[in-house]
Amino acid sequence: MYLHIGAMKTGTSFLQGMLTYNAEPLKEAGLYVVPGRGPAVADLVAGRAEDLAKREPGSGAWGELVEAAHAFDGRASVLSHEFLSLQGPLRADKIMKDFADLDLHVVITVRDATGVLPAQWQTAARNRGSQTWPEYVATARDPDTKPRSHTFLLSQRIGTLVRMWRNRLGPEHVHVVTVPGAGAPREALWERFASVLEVDPTTATETQVESNPSTGYATAHLLCLVHAEADRRGLPDYETQRLAGFVAAQAAVRGDDDTRPPLDRATLKFTAGWNREVIRVLRRSRVDVVGDEDDLPVRPDLAQERPLLPPDDERLVRAAQGALGSLTALAEHGQASGSWSSVEQAVGAVTDAVAAVIAADGPARLNRRGTAPLEDT
Repeated sequence: MYLHIGAMKTGTSFLQGMLTYNAEPLKEAGLYVVPGRGPAVADLVAGRAEDLAKREPGSGAWGELVEAAHAFDGRASVLSHEFLSLQGPLRADKIMKDFADLDLHVVITVRDATGVLPAQWQTAARNRGSQTWPEYVATARDPDTKPRSHTFLLSQRIGTLVRMWRNRLGPEHVHVVTVPGAGAPREALWERFASVLEVDPTTATETQVESNPSTGYATAHLLCLVHAEADRRGLPDYETQRLAGFVAAQAAVRGDDDTRPPLDRATLKFTAGWNREVIRVLRRSRVDVVGDEDDLPVRPDLAQERPLLPPDDERLVRAAQGALGSLTALAEHGQASGSWSSVEQAVGAVTDAVAAVIAADGPARLNRRGTAPLEDT
């Protein structure tokens, strides 16, 4: 049983797409992509970890997945879900117990922190986050910040993950795959991952799979401001979050905001230091590493250095116009574009639109992720 547990923002959506879209040829090659991973993992992580011992064996969606893996008569099964990287020792013990009679391997993907840090903030901006990029970075660099209060610090605890699973399975059953650096072909990550699964990467014939859209800097910043305003007005969290995800996805599809968050010298040094610590952990742990240490640069690339400033007002107003146009597609609430004399007015107009869409039950037209109208999926 191969368990790919993340970390987040390390190519997990791409790898999951490769597994899902190629499930049939992989199964013919002896590798079973267990179905129902979303409900199963949601079932596993629901409730208190302390109550896991009280569950009936084989119960719930997680129990069904475990049974499916055991029933497969091929070479191996695989499950990929990044939420598993956020679980502690009690759920790790539950997983160990459920797969005790299978040869269990854990796979962890790691990526250059210079790319993960902004990607994690962009995701937070879609998911009700109100910290702007400069605030998010400052909090990440603050040594007093508790990991559980910061999405990057929580999701990228590679040392904790490696030690927890190595101590349970032994180093030969823990595999760390480095994400190839910028400019590498997209398929390179799949080839490395497939080598861990001991399957020919060319078995996967469908390679044009979806990945999570990247939210541009202005749109992500705008969403942080809208979340803060929505919270002040008391708008419901769940519906607002789904609408923010829709706005972000629409902006990415249009390509009208493709600028990346800036990285100043202090942040570049921070991410380089983070990479250095990951490499130190991997060397000391003696786990199986697939890839190249050069994928995790330990020297800051000062050519990327830019002042840690918010996007300018012109970009933010354009982002607000695009957001309003996207929301108009979900419910009739006004014009699809706006002309405002300040960013504050633009944020207010978008928040008004969010409230109108919620009142019109517009979020019901979104899929489970809140990224597209149901009729278009």
